[in-house]
Amino acid sequence: MTPAVAVLDEVVAKVFNRSAEEADQARMEPMVSPENGQPEGMVLHTLLERVAIFVRAQDTLSLADVSSMRRALGRAQARRGYLYVLSHTVIQKPVMLLATLSKIRVVRVEPPSVG
Repeated sequence: MTPAVAVLDEVVAKVFNRSAEEADQARMEPMVSPENGQPEGMVLHTLLERVAIFVRAQDTLSLADVSSMRRALGRAQARRGYLYVLSHTVIQKPVMLLATLSKIRVVRVEPPSVG
């Protein structure tokens, strides 16, 4: 299992459980890229809003990565997004600024321990 898949599983479980406690109508759906058919993340639908959840297990986050997430937010009609990256991921200031202005919160997580 790759670190991205393990982190995504853990994050989705936490977010969904917290949201399910707040509203009984919460549900999650995968977001699929129209360009290549690959999964981009998940959308959490609650009674009040839609939140996009992304996971990237890259060493460096680029402007193109954040731009693709912005497009996915628009397609999913999500109000905001969470981007989970590994703690050692390098994020330049312009990339962080674009994410912040796009209402994408960057959350650093430790890689899951194997064992």
